[in-house]
Amino acid sequence: MSRAILVYGHGDKTSKGFPTAESLVQYLQQGIFQEEDGRYRYSQMKAADIVVLTRDGLAFGHFEIDSTESPTDADRKAYPPVKQVYRVRKSVRYGNRVPMSRVGVAKYQFGKYIAEAKFKEILRLAGTTQESSAIDKHTNLNCEAWIQNQWRIVSVASLLAYPNIVRRCVECHGPVRLHKAGPSGKWQAHAENYPHHDGCSLGHTYDGNRRPNPNPVAAPRNSEEVVPVLTEELLTPADYFEGATVSVTVNSYERNPKARAACLRHYGLSCVICGFNFVDRYGTAAEKIIHVHHVTPLHTVGGQYVVDPINDLRPVCPNCHAVIHSKSDALTIEKVKSMLCERPIAD
Repeated sequence: MSRAILVYGHGDKTSKGFPTAESLVQYLQQGIFQEEDGRYRYSQMKAADIVVLTRDGLAFGHFEIDSTESPTDADRKAYPPVKQVYRVRKSVRYGNRVPMSRVGVAKYQFGKYIAEAKFKEILRLAGTTQESSAIDKHTNLNCEAWIQNQWRIVSVASLLAYPNIVRRCVECHGPVRLHKAGPSGKWQAHAENYPHHDGCSLGHTYDGNRRPNPNPVAAPRNSEEVVPVLTEELLTPADYFEGATVSVTVNSYERNPKARAACLRHYGLSCVICGFNFVDRYGTAAEKIIHVHHVTPLHTVGGQYVVDPINDLRPVCPNCHAVIHSKSDALTIEKVKSMLCERPIAD
């Protein structure tokens, strides 16, 4: 059965749309999952398996669609023209922006279906692509917590130590109570809708019909009253997810910024191979240049896994990192250390 491949334009350059081309790139690269929870809002109502995202006659990437939904009040507030919400399974950003005229689509033909052959031609012209997909956060093992003036998804196990933080269900946004893990691992720490809500698929009394919670938990009016806990302090090593395959010239993976931050807090900013420290040499303006290397090559793990920032990651300078990956099979940190020449670096 052929797929329904739809081309949508994104000419709205207001703050509710995409003010710049780079904002659309950011949306494709990570915003659709990290900021929008995989909810792609659009002003037309058409069935689609694939949606190609264009702007000013150029294709920037595409979404693979799982399902469609009617917009909620929150969707209308986020994007007032919305008529349909697409649930995105995978986002693909193109290495080259593809002129749609190459496949017979005019600049302002929004909502146009194209054949599979034309879509394959778009992918050919796109060159290298970067894929990302959502981490499964839709579970009662997590809940949303009000941290640093925004709702963030954290594990219930981590949040148990902070009872004063405002929290709510990740799906229906209703009030929840937290349960500790059971003896001998009989059950995991989890959140429970309380009072029960029959319209939440994560609840014990779900009746099969999803609907908003009648008493949603709102953001605190005075955020200064909330315990100011950093997100990283709520996340244990087992909560740093890695994944979302990225296809560039070689198979690499999307790096989790929280895991990187935790690694650098533990090991510092000096390269573990040559000892070079960008801050010591250039000042604080260069503190973000240091790389983080995955000790276990991620292509041998595949898919999505949980990374321990202390055991799995090490800070390395760009030069040493390049040497590590100079062979098809990455060199070990110990091997690169043994290759260092016994001569001083010239000033």
